[in-house]
Amino acid sequence: MAIVVSTLSLTSVPGQNGGGSYALMSTWEAAEQTDLVADGDSHVLECYNDWPAGLDDSVLIADWVTGASNDITVRAATGEGHNGIEGAGFFLSHSNDNTIDIATSYVNLQNLEIVNTSTGAARALFVNATIMGVIERCIFTSKTSNSECVLLNEIIEEGIFRNSLLFGSSATNFNSTCRINGSLIVMSNVTVIGGGGNSQRGFAGNSSDSTLTNCIAFNNGNNDYEGLAGTTFINCASEDNTASGTGAITGVVEGDFKDFAGGDYTPSVGGVLENAGVDLSGDFTDDITGFTRG
Repeated sequence: MAIVVSTLSLTSVPGQNGGGSYALMSTWEAAEQTDLVADGDSHVLECYNDWPAGLDDSVLIADWVTGASNDITVRAATGEGHNGIEGAGFFLSHSNDNTIDIATSYVNLQNLEIVNTSTGAARALFVNATIMGVIERCIFTSKTSNSECVLLNEIIEEGIFRNSLLFGSSATNFNSTCRINGSLIVMSNVTVIGGGGNSQRGFAGNSSDSTLTNCIAFNNGNNDYEGLAGTTFINCASEDNTASGTGAITGVVEGDFKDFAGGDYTPSVGGVLENAGVDLSGDFTDDITGFTRG
């Protein structure tokens, strides 16, 4: 099996094993779309930090034929990612449609920053595929939308979402920062920072059989957690009293983060979040900053 590597850059960094070089993610998707199962391949798109103000583009990943061993990975190239800091690496931004729309199974996102600046019903990430793949070490931001920042739709039957940071809009009609409607989604070490809008929620949705572990919701104008009846919560935290389940923490304040005003959401020393999570090193070791945990 070959791993076809394409690149997204302004300097035409060459691809590998037949992959091309592109200046728009949407162009890559249209040009490389194929039956990976029949080809016996996987496909990687490596993104370079060549756009200081962010790459203005919207992409729908659809109509590929994929499988568990024939997947798609979109990731920041080595040394080109954000390391947990907004604007510090490659980021994709759009103001009209969903910034990334995934309608193909087995699509993985790694070390990406995805921003949506729409004032309408558009999202930073919309997943509408049966098998979600692995989404990890990403930053998702919805600046002015009245929809969701991330929507994981009902069609999803399983998926992994971890080690990521989500920022919600301050728009009055904003729905929720992370809406989970799919099934069997395993979400861990995800922090949601809301924009404080009056009708805003942190984690919300219709999923009844997903699992949230070590997740934090803060600064949401309505409920930090809402809906998700039947979802399993393990060591999750909230500013209000809506965190529930085993090891739940409520009453989180700004001082429980290392530097909330400065954008550092690491648990502060002596705060209620310090050492409060379940050890997940058996599942993954690298956190959103690129630090490898022991």
